[in-house]
Amino acid sequence: MRITIDRDIITDQMNNLSLSERTVVTRSGFPTFTFRRARQTGELEGTVPLRQVATLADTLGLTLAQLLASPEGEVPANLQPRTAQQDAAHLIPLLVDMPKMVAVDHVTRAMGWTQPRTLAALEATPFALTGTGLKLHESNGFVKITPINPTDKQLKKALGKIRNLGLGLNAAEAAVLDRVVNGEHVLNRSTGNSQRVALGAVKNMGCIALNHEGVYEITDDLRLALPDL
Repeated sequence: MRITIDRDIITDQMNNLSLSERTVVTRSGFPTFTFRRARQTGELEGTVPLRQVATLADTLGLTLAQLLASPEGEVPANLQPRTAQQDAAHLIPLLVDMPKMVAVDHVTRAMGWTQPRTLAALEATPFALTGTGLKLHESNGFVKITPINPTDKQLKKALGKIRNLGLGLNAAEAAVLDRVVNGEHVLNRSTGNSQRVALGAVKNMGCIALNHEGVYEITDDLRLALPDL
């Protein structure tokens, strides 16, 4: 399927905004050949993503409806731009997976959206999160989706046990435990941050504990589970 565009309005807007062909293709991400052919024929290949067509329209200061030329003067139903609610639904899983707050500008670039589109999606996000127990946290141009209420400490502990049962030890944690089993001192001034994290994880699993001398050793529970240690 080919997408019909209004080639005359493209030329008019390029003249009105003093945009060169190079500027348009750079900002919109269109290959020069594709853009040049579209200006000549008034058509785009159906393989061109709608997101890229919308970016072209935004670069030219047009709406998608103004750029697309259909016999009825309307945007075809299958080419209608996403609503803010639809964008929010697409954005929420990505923000939930982010381990820390992310800049709105980075979100805009990653999604290939314009800034107004990103802001509209973020504005629609709180309503979309209603009843999920999650909220949109915004601060100084950064965003993150977080739980409305902090996780109960006992629940965190239970989740940690589930994680341990499912995943076991990673390589760093196994190395720390091996050193404790061999009687090495694993905590001193030269201990790096990554090793401290692994040490804390092994301790939280109930595998090691500090003795009366302040030295880590394996716990009785671990000895019972692994008598060969």
